Amino acid sequence: MSQTDARFGRRVASLQRMLPEHGLDALLITHLPNIRYLSGFTGSAARLLVSKTECFLIVDFRYYVQAALESPHCTQVQAHGAGFEEAMVEAVLLSEARQVGFESGYMSFWDHGRLEVSLPKGIRLIPSGGQTEELRRLKDEQEIEALRTAARVTSEAIADLVQDLRPGMTEAELAAQLEYRFRARALEQAAFDTLVASGDRSARIHARASGHVIARGEPILIDCGASFEGYKADMSRTVSLGDPDRRFSRVHGAVSEALERVLAAIRPGASLRQLDALARETLHAHGLAETF
Repeated sequence: MSQTDARFGRRVASLQRMLPEHGLDALLITHLPNIRYLSGFTGSAARLLVSKTECFLIVDFRYYVQAALESPHCTQVQAHGAGFEEAMVEAVLLSEARQVGFESGYMSFWDHGRLEVSLPKGIRLIPSGGQTEELRRLKDEQEIEALRTAARVTSEAIADLVQDLRPGMTEAELAAQLEYRFRARALEQAAFDTLVASGDRSARIHARASGHVIARGEPILIDCGASFEGYKADMSRTVSLGDPDRRFSRVHGAVSEALERVLAAIRPGASLRQLDALARETLHAHGLAETF
């Protein structure tokens, strides 16, 4: 077993040890990030059943070869037809589980109903979930490195883009160029839709990139992130195309000062309330308390 396979195997084993604590024989996982965390499978459609002794990865014909390569530690069950119900029932029967938990925060009422009527009598579906998220809270070395890589790629792509900024470019062009840089560097699509807003539109914190043409001297708000091995960065930067006006420089300086003070105060034991208050105090001193 490769080092990567062993890592996923350890995660599955940790989840298996948690099942008896929750009165479960197996847990049905439908949230794709959780499936990827436990199995390594990167496709867009799958289910994962983790029993006390095995894990069953359920995929349709499109992903059967991919699943075999990415998740060799899982027993594969192939889904046929439009839904996964029959294959999920097959996996449950193979596991011999009677008390089957499901991720109640992610399985729809419709899917639950279809699965419930398909299972043989004597097998209970139990609302559950949160176990995988509990494991995910503690990052291993590979996860930490993936997060660092996603952040580095994001930072490098923004710095690269800023060097190419020219009057006449549109917000949509900037967003597209950033996402191209993410994919070229990290081999994955952007972590979320890249937000670019310039001029008066930069006051809209979650404005979609538009066809607005960026003029010299306008502030440009960029909110974006690269994804690397499923781990996502989220970075906001505000820049100006050419020399910014005096008011922009004053506000940007105040926000930068607040950020630096908060970063300097972050340490084990510091509360989020204290850090938030420190940022607000800084902006208050600059007469910007109401614009936090």
